[in-house]
Amino acid sequence: MYDSVLHAAEQQNISPSKIQHITAPEEAFPFVADGSAVAFLVKAGALLMARNGVTVRPLAQPDLRLKTYLVSRADNESKLASELVKAFMRKISDVNKYKQLLLRISA
Repeated sequence: MYDSVLHAAEQQNISPSKIQHITAPEEAFPFVADGSAVAFLVKAGALLMARNGVTVRPLAQPDLRLKTYLVSRADNESKLASELVKAFMRKISDVNKYKQLLLRISA
């Protein structure tokens, strides 16, 4: 995702003046709150930051996709692992049925 965001910015002739790496969403808040940065966070982390003038918007850019993989051993006889794989496959098939509408954010 990191490389995809930087590549998309480069395609728009946008070059960040500084990149700050964080390990927890809370670390991004001071930079965003003072107006010196934007942050790319998972939804749960982003919603924690929505206060004191900081707004949160979904990223709707078709070129930016995150692929998720489920890995399991074929010889794993655990009932829990089996149920997890089945639940994951059901969820994936449900997600593919419904497409989320995109909300474009103008610059």
